[in-house]
Amino acid sequence: MKIKSKASAAAMMCLLSAVLLAACDNNDKKTESSPNESTSAVDKDQQAEPTPSEQSSKDDPVLSDYNALKSTNPDISDRLKFLNENLTKLQPESADQIVRDLVAKYDEELPSRQEPFYKENVATALNALDWPITKDNASQIKDDSIRTMVEAVFADGYKLEAVEGSIFPIVDYNSLRQYKTALTSAYATYIELLAQLSDQKSMSDGGLVITWDQFADRMMMYDQYLSQFASSPDASKVKTMYEGALTIYMSGADNSPIYDRDGSYKLLDEVKTSYERIAKDFADTQTGKIIQGYLDVLQQSNWQVRSTDGKSAVQAVDSYREKALAEIK
Repeated sequence: MKIKSKASAAAMMCLLSAVLLAACDNNDKKTESSPNESTSAVDKDQQAEPTPSEQSSKDDPVLSDYNALKSTNPDISDRLKFLNENLTKLQPESADQIVRDLVAKYDEELPSRQEPFYKENVATALNALDWPITKDNASQIKDDSIRTMVEAVFADGYKLEAVEGSIFPIVDYNSLRQYKTALTSAYATYIELLAQLSDQKSMSDGGLVITWDQFADRMMMYDQYLSQFASSPDASKVKTMYEGALTIYMSGADNSPIYDRDGSYKLLDEVKTSYERIAKDFADTQTGKIIQGYLDVLQQSNWQVRSTDGKSAVQAVDSYREKALAEIK
């Protein structure tokens, strides 16, 4: 495989599908005390209640051990070691916390793990291998330091991706599936959503790499997650994924338009068939209702997405789409 090294901007294109790991909310609260109060004189029943995290640690001694480890800012290998050694002892909520922290750590350190892969000597070594590059054929890398670096990213739960001429590590969320049985239903489902994106990305180089129906099914998983787990700590991230997917589904992408660009500028048959299936099979969902309304508007425009000469938008179609996307719940 012959791939030229490029700037890290190529990696960022791959990471767009993962608009997955948005910043977590800061829920820290402060309490005030009277300047006349003496902490030594505070009655027992007036002392502050333990935070949920502190209470969880008291209820789960394994989580208490984990929090002690976490205070040392452990790397991913140490986190994985602790998780693997203690998984069967963890309560589901505690397992959620540890795996959620692991996912956040992946997000934090990903740029630093990718950066060395843009060096010319690393790209040359990787180009010499057959694609895909796995932990098995990585052993064929002749340069000891490069081989050690590549083997380390595989050991830590990454895999190698190629985008627009660059090869670099991304998180292999499939590796987290092994922990799903220990997690709560909400977080296990979230991990499955991440793993599916990791197994088969939706887009590359500005276009879909799966069918419109496959893309729609993935979008519906986001919709159903939000309906079932609306109060989950990860719901806001899934909503971002859902909004992005619905936007592409209704608007198309640079290299995957929803309409015929070569003459009629009408809705493509493949896209129309997908819309009709979603509207019928998921009629009671937010997405099903949005897409049914979109079909109604498109039918009224004789399926024109753009004007017959392609030079302007069909106002009713654009207006409906913009309004629907703006009002997503």
